[in-house]
Amino acid sequence: YVNGRFLTEQIDRAAFCADPAVNDLLNRLQAAIATEDAALLGELVHPTRGVRLRLNWWNEEIIVRDEGIPNLFRDRQHDAVNWGTSEGSGETIRGTFSDVMLPFLSRDLLGATQWACDELLYGPTAGLITLPEGYEAVHFYSAHRPAPAAQEFDWGTWAVGVERWQGRYYISYLVHYRYEI
Repeated sequence: YVNGRFLTEQIDRAAFCADPAVNDLLNRLQAAIATEDAALLGELVHPTRGVRLRLNWWNEEIIVRDEGIPNLFRDRQHDAVNWGTSEGSGETIRGTFSDVMLPFLSRDLLGATQWACDELLYGPTAGLITLPEGYEAVHFYSAHRPAPAAQEFDWGTWAVGVERWQGRYYISYLVHYRYEI
């Protein structure tokens, strides 16, 4: 016996990367972020598993399930969560989705000019760039905002995990990357 919530459909990489339904899902995700449309975002997130969020690939994931989506963009201070620790200082990063995650999604996902399927795009960094353990089983797109010429370390990338369940694609995870010391 295996619990079905831990299973995902296996899809050939070439078929996944060429599927227009995946591009449609990514476009709808960008629209949901740009307009802070929780109802649209709710349609894109797996109905039982939710979406796994990571401010940095090495911090713990925050899972937002179906019941947490409707208020995600209008969260209140009592909805603040621990997003992990700040690189360098080790300070705890605590805040709401709108305070902590949304600015990076707006800047780096919506500002992305380079996209790649099942490949992490990133800029110069002293840190390691990798998918968190266990995430490699899910296909993803990398949305990369390159750094301006005068600020080579000011880049940002989002890995957007996409899985198919019961014949439909859903956003599985959002993992943020940026320059690390």
